[in-house]
Amino acid sequence: MLAIATYGAVLAAVIALALALLRRWRHAHQFARAATIISLLIFGLTFASLALLLAVPSVGTVIFRALLPAGDATDRAQFLAEAIAETINASAMAVPTLLLSVPIWILARARLKRLTEPPEA
Repeated sequence: MLAIATYGAVLAAVIALALALLRRWRHAHQFARAATIISLLIFGLTFASLALLLAVPSVGTVIFRALLPAGDATDRAQFLAEAIAETINASAMAVPTLLLSVPIWILARARLKRLTEPPEA
């Protein structure tokens, strides 16, 4: 689930970059904003789940145990390893996406503001 959102954010950031190069500022602004918000949500979700597990271990353990599948210990360990890997990969891709989309968002917003302001007399 996080991987799909991460790939969507990366795709939106790349589209925003292409639109900024084509000087389509309105659409570049929208795509960069979407990529930034999605990346921040991914990063926030992974940080919140880690903080919950570390700050309140009893509550975090109950929640994470409810997510584990029933079965023997090897199945549970494999599920846990896959979940940790997906979380790390998703949050790792969120940072470069933010580094790409935030400057595009700022630049497109400034260009739109300059285009919509009336000229000074």
